Amino acid sequence: MHEKKYDESIRKLAEYLDPESKITVENGKTKFELIQGSVIIYCRYTEKTFYAYINVLHVEYPDPIVFRRLLNLNSSSFNSCKASIVKDYIRLTTETLIELASPAKIFWDLHELSTHGDKLDDVLSI
Repeated sequence: MHEKKYDESIRKLAEYLDPESKITVENGKTKFELIQGSVIIYCRYTEKTFYAYINVLHVEYPDPIVFRRLLNLNSSSFNSCKASIVKDYIRLTTETLIELASPAKIFWDLHELSTHGDKLDDVLSI
């Protein structure tokens, strides 16, 4: 029978991407952070999902233009990242079911987050 080792493979990927990353477990979520250029990628996973996000831009009073740009970004079918506003930050996220979260998929999702996150603050700034 094929044994599913999602936790082990995600931990090995995190260590491969950043040998100094600290992996912690809190409230049933395994957490680690990766630094990619000027972006910090926050990664979380449970028995059911893998979730990663970056805080792109701090906004105290979002302008309607920002909301329109976020809506346009979220309606794009070209990427797996979605944008939202959480705690005064525009947050870019990606999420996948753990059984679909192969190391290759996670790697490319994180790559997409960091690539879009680096450019998104310029697009959303007014």
